[in-house]
Amino acid sequence: MLDSKEDGAVPAPRGQQQILIIDDAPANIGVLVSQLADQNYQISVARGGEEGLKRARRINPDIILLDVLMPGIDGYETCARLKKDDKTKAIPVVFMSALDDTQAIVNGLSAGGVDFISKPFHLEEVRARIETHLSIKTLQTQLARKIDQLQQEVTTRKSTEEQLKKAHQQLMQSEKMSAIGQLAAGVAHEINNPVGYIHSNISTLGAYSADLLKVISAYETLEKTLTRDTHLQALEEIKKSVDLDYLKTDMIELLQETNEGLDRVTKIVQSLKDFSRPGTDDWQIVDLHKCLESTLNVAQNELKYKTTVVKNYEGIRDIECIPGQINQVLMNLLVNAAQSIDTAGTITISTLQTDETVVIQIEDSGSGIPEENLTHIFEPFYTTKPIGKGTGLGLAISYGIVNKHNGTLKVESEVGKGTKFIITLPTQQPHPAQE
Repeated sequence: MLDSKEDGAVPAPRGQQQILIIDDAPANIGVLVSQLADQNYQISVARGGEEGLKRARRINPDIILLDVLMPGIDGYETCARLKKDDKTKAIPVVFMSALDDTQAIVNGLSAGGVDFISKPFHLEEVRARIETHLSIKTLQTQLARKIDQLQQEVTTRKSTEEQLKKAHQQLMQSEKMSAIGQLAAGVAHEINNPVGYIHSNISTLGAYSADLLKVISAYETLEKTLTRDTHLQALEEIKKSVDLDYLKTDMIELLQETNEGLDRVTKIVQSLKDFSRPGTDDWQIVDLHKCLESTLNVAQNELKYKTTVVKNYEGIRDIECIPGQINQVLMNLLVNAAQSIDTAGTITISTLQTDETVVIQIEDSGSGIPEENLTHIFEPFYTTKPIGKGTGLGLAISYGIVNKHNGTLKVESEVGKGTKFIITLPTQQPHPAQE
């Protein structure tokens, strides 16, 4: 199909490839059209460089056959302009010329051409070169589309991964707050106890202060009105009436108890804040023993009535970790250990240093885990606890946190004897730390 009128230049029908011939010689055009007529190409013609540039922009052909020697702008200049135009620069250009010397070919390739056909034309060669470059163009188009598709998929995947990351963080925080909810009554009790005796001590100290002021006031009055002997006798009677010696001793003890109570409340509140704070991805150098003590403060009421906590701490190096997440793992394991003990038992916390890792073992003397359950305990939502006693996410999230820290979380258990969880963490993370 031939289209030689500029006004009629339209894109080729769907599935039909379009060839633009730019040549000022009608004879050459006639030969090419006759040779390509039976190939199901849409053929358009331009009789000069300027016309060819306009038509190329208009119809966006699949390939251009471009004569070198033409009046006005020659083929080299026409090709150079095509390659500078974003709309036409991807169209393959095949030069046609009677000039078959090496320099002519080099000039054509330098201008942006992909091939060179010598005149007079050889039918099979022309067809083969056109088919080759059209195939390449088709593959390039398919590749470009595939790249665009992959880029869109990457963008979508990144967005999905970011959403999953946020959802996972929310899930971790939700599980953390669920644990706090289960411990809330105990934590409140742990705070109310010291607050109660602080309140009582302050009330007693107020009464003691009134007695002291009474002694001081009486002393000042007696000093002004009585003789020395009478003064001393009256003062002794006042001291006995308020039991000054006991008052002095008890005041010191009350102040010490009050300070201890305030310290206890401060530690519990700070530990609770550290545990409940929304997770961040800030890697820090941390003392694991401090993490353990902070977690024990929060879980104290869950532990103290039916468990004895034994600490076998060895000298260990600080580790690189996300402390809030490690605290969450420790909390889950300690609460699980406490809940596995019915009436009275022991929880043993051990730490030790290997070459490049730190090991934490949390072992209880509780009921143990049946062998058929051991392979499932790290699965999300798997729980053998009664409704309201857990989400079934604690161990799954703990396993994920330890894995994120390039560590391992293992379990050993025997029914009737107890369970041991073993956490192994590297002292230093690969750089950058894996998220």
